[in-house]
Amino acid sequence: MMNEDFLKFWYKNYPGSYPINSMLRQIFPDRWLRIHSLPESKRYPEKNEGIKELLTRQNTLIDELIGENNQYLLLLGSFESISGFPKGYDKILNISEFNELDSLPLHKLFSEEYSDGEMYLRLAVKTLTWRKNSIDQLLLAIAKDEVTNVMIIGDEQKCLICPYDGGVDIFLEKEILRDIYKMKYKCWAPKGVNGL
Repeated sequence: MMNEDFLKFWYKNYPGSYPINSMLRQIFPDRWLRIHSLPESKRYPEKNEGIKELLTRQNTLIDELIGENNQYLLLLGSFESISGFPKGYDKILNISEFNELDSLPLHKLFSEEYSDGEMYLRLAVKTLTWRKNSIDQLLLAIAKDEVTNVMIIGDEQKCLICPYDGGVDIFLEKEILRDIYKMKYKCWAPKGVNGL
């Protein structure tokens, strides 16, 4: 997907926002659901059983939302004051296979938050075909907070899946769909409004 195509897609489906995981919860609270990766809302897996549970939960969600053998976009974001992606990303993914998009000048878009100097959100996207357990290495790197601001985007499915260290934020097309999934996965959701 080229830069213009991605921006057109993004602003049509997520108007008034940027592809920043933490920002989306505030802008689309009626489309947002949070799922925790581990029982009792543990943040990090400590043993093999925890890793297995984390991967089972996240793969189950992605499999249901994207669907086996369906295409999706994998969007990588890196907050940097210098060019390029951190070396940690290349250990897991071959960045050269991704289409690098125009960087977002965060110091201009959010001048108060980034008043100390230039800061960019570097973005890269790749179209992939979903197969269960196909991105386990990436999901584990996110769970360990080695990689951040990754989005799994279902264009046809109209969903956005944002794994983080502790769980997954999901954004669905409509509030009614969010409520259906909230009921279905209530055992995995944190207590509180919309799974907070």
